[in-house]
Amino acid sequence: MSYRNKTYVAFASEDIHCYRLMEAWRDNDKIDFDFFDAHDLFISRDTSKPDTIKRNLGQRMKNAKQFVLLGSAAAKRKGGDGTSFLAFEVQTMLALRLPKLVQRPAGRRCTAT
Repeated sequence: MSYRNKTYVAFASEDIHCYRLMEAWRDNDKIDFDFFDAHDLFISRDTSKPDTIKRNLGQRMKNAKQFVLLGSAAAKRKGGDGTSFLAFEVQTMLALRLPKLVQRPAGRRCTAT
């Protein structure tokens, strides 16, 4: 097992702009914001089967030390539907007992509150 030093960021597909903003903050030398992204591990292709994607998501989460959920209305809907990839991520996070932080984007904007 590898060293668990990653941050797993989960979000609804509608909120990918917020995740991309987190990556931009991390990559900006003038902003003091850093995290080791679990999504850099076990990459899936858009053509991968759902079982393969879930297996890769689970492997990423097993390498994570913490879980961040970008908690929008879309995330609440998808995370609770029991069938989406986000629902799988939430269920896996609970099973792995990862420390969690829920950040709610303000409207369509992504802000740190």
